[in-house]
Amino acid sequence: MIMKIILALSEKVLIYLNATDSSCVVERKVFDFSNIFRLQFYLEESCSFQDCIAFCCKEETCKSVLYSNREGTCLLIQNSFDDCHSKQFRLKNQPQLYAVHTCNQSASAIPDVMRTVQEEELLFLPSYDNLSSSSDEETLSASGYSPEASEILNGDVQRNETYSVVQFDVESEESADDSDYETAQCSLAIYQLLEECHINFLVKGEVISGYKVILHYSNVEHMEICAYYCRMNWDEDRCGAVSFLISERNCTLYKFTHDERAKIRLKKNERFIEIIACYDDRSNERLQNASPLRYYFPKTEDVCIVEFYKQRILSSWQIIDGTTNASSLQECMEKCRDNEVPNGCTAFNFSKKQMCFLFRKESGTSLYATLSESVFGQILFCFPGGVTDILN
Repeated sequence: MIMKIILALSEKVLIYLNATDSSCVVERKVFDFSNIFRLQFYLEESCSFQDCIAFCCKEETCKSVLYSNREGTCLLIQNSFDDCHSKQFRLKNQPQLYAVHTCNQSASAIPDVMRTVQEEELLFLPSYDNLSSSSDEETLSASGYSPEASEILNGDVQRNETYSVVQFDVESEESADDSDYETAQCSLAIYQLLEECHINFLVKGEVISGYKVILHYSNVEHMEICAYYCRMNWDEDRCGAVSFLISERNCTLYKFTHDERAKIRLKKNERFIEIIACYDDRSNERLQNASPLRYYFPKTEDVCIVEFYKQRILSSWQIIDGTTNASSLQECMEKCRDNEVPNGCTAFNFSKKQMCFLFRKESGTSLYATLSESVFGQILFCFPGGVTDILN
C-alpha cells in the first residue's frame, strides 16, 4: 500500500536505525516532565537519537523514550502515553518524549537521506510518496490563528514583513552572555516551492547559540527570499535558519551545530528565523496558477505578493464573517489586509457583482466553491516598499 508520510502536521515519523537495519515509527508527545519520576524507567547513555530508539526496540517492556540531545541520555519508559497529545513543535535543546509505535526489519525502501537523520533534523525531512505513514485520521490539523502573536510580530517589525501566525509560544533562555531571547512560532509561505514552513521568529535577543554560518547573499529584497534560499540549500548544506538585515539587504544562512560555543551575534534590527518544519501547501490546487503578482498598498506603505487561483473548488479556507461589498479588486484586497491582525485574513474572493468574501487559512474546513465570474486570491507575503517595487 502506497501512502504519504506527513511530517509537519503529524508528529508520527519514520526513522531508520543503523544498529539494527530496521525502521521505526515514533511520535513526539506533549508531557509534563515534572511527573516523569512517577513512572517506571531506566537510564541508558546514548550518543544518538537512533541509538535511543534502538535500545527501546530491544526491550519488550519499553513503550516510549525520553531523549536529551544535550545530555546524551535516554530514558526507557514502560508507559505508551496514549492519553497524551502529539506535539507539533519542538524546542531545541530540550528533552523530548517519543512514543515508539512499530519497528520492522524491512528497511530496504527507505531513502538514503533517512539513514543518517538526527533527532534535531526529523521535522526537516521532505515528504516521500513511497513511504508508509499515518492515515488521515492520525493527521493533526494546524493550530488556530493567534491575533495576539500577530500583533506582537507586526508591531515589533512595524509591518515590514507579514507572517501568517498559527501558534504563539514564547521561550526564554540564558546564554553565556546573559542575553535572554524570546521567539514566536509562525507560518511562512515559500511560494516558489508551493510549500509552507513553520518558523521560530526571534522577537527579542541578539545572541543565538548552536548555529554556524553557511552562506551570505547580498541585495536580497525581503525575508521570504532569504528563507527560500535556505530551503534551496537544505539538501546540500542542511540550512536550518536565516538572518536578514533589511537596511543592507543582507541574507545569511545557518546550519545547526552541536557545538554550544558557536554563537550568532545579530546586528541592530537584524531579523532571525529558525525553520522548524516545511510541508507541501496544496500544490495540487496551485500548479495551474499563474505566477504571483505584486500590489502596492498605500495605507500600509507595503507591497504584497498575491497568487490568483484557477481552480474553482478549494480547500483549507474558512470564511470570515459574511459577505461584504467592494467597488474594486483593490478595495477587496485592502479589506483583507485590514482584517489580517484581528481575523487572520490571507485570502479573498471578489466577483463582478462587487461581492467580496474574506478568508483565513484553516485546515479541515469544508471545500469552498468560488463565486461565479470572480477571482480568488491569496496574499502570500508583504514587505515594506513603494510603487516602484511592484515593477521588480
